[in-house]
Amino acid sequence: MSKIEWTNKTWNPITGCRRVSPGCTNCYAATMHRRLQSMNPKYFYGFDKVRTHTSELIRPFTWEEGTRVFVCSMSDLFNSDVPTEFILEIFKIMDATPEITYQILTKRSKRLGQFTEVLESVEVPWGDNIWTGVSVESQRYTSRIDDLLKTDAKIKYLSCEPLLGPLNLRPYLDQLDWVIVGGESGVKSRIRKMELDWARSIMAQCRDADVPFFFKQTGSLNPCVGDHPKCGGKGCHYLDGELHQNYPEVRT
Repeated sequence: MSKIEWTNKTWNPITGCRRVSPGCTNCYAATMHRRLQSMNPKYFYGFDKVRTHTSELIRPFTWEEGTRVFVCSMSDLFNSDVPTEFILEIFKIMDATPEITYQILTKRSKRLGQFTEVLESVEVPWGDNIWTGVSVESQRYTSRIDDLLKTDAKIKYLSCEPLLGPLNLRPYLDQLDWVIVGGESGVKSRIRKMELDWARSIMAQCRDADVPFFFKQTGSLNPCVGDHPKCGGKGCHYLDGELHQNYPEVRT
């Protein structure tokens, strides 16, 4: 089971990554990679060494129907160092297991935006079970949404985590299916505070556009308010005393 609130499992046929924007500064995957380096051969190399692991490709066939799976939580599927052929193998496996919901999330939106054409060239569909999202940590990176919208994904979503500034998503929300928001967690001397008004604004925008909104956590610098069972090192999973953990439905 995964500790990431919006998924059930993680699948890592790729490990390693490199920072590309401010949202990567305190990357949780880099920290976890260092912890795993002495325990798991997948992580023997440094985090900046992108590696593919063909042994992981059979794993989806062991999962139960209805499982939600975050693809490449320890890397980025569309990293430039990942061969196109390997990404295609992953898409073929996702297509062969339609009973599993796959959640792709990337900051490499340019390559993502080109991938519909790649899939069409080999006649591999972008299945209904492949939810596809981009990370947008501030207004500066909303161009990633434009690349996301070029894809044939049936579910298109955003992860605004760590949220580093206010966001105006109104120009995009009629074409999006889900928005996740969260503050930054980790070593308090390093992390950046999410202002709760930024999250409240996105929640209101989603409500007005009838887009499901998932609030992950306030972040470590925002203390919990009240005696909620969803409080911990990541801050509070409640926003203004309420849980907001909504999911999308596939468009028909």
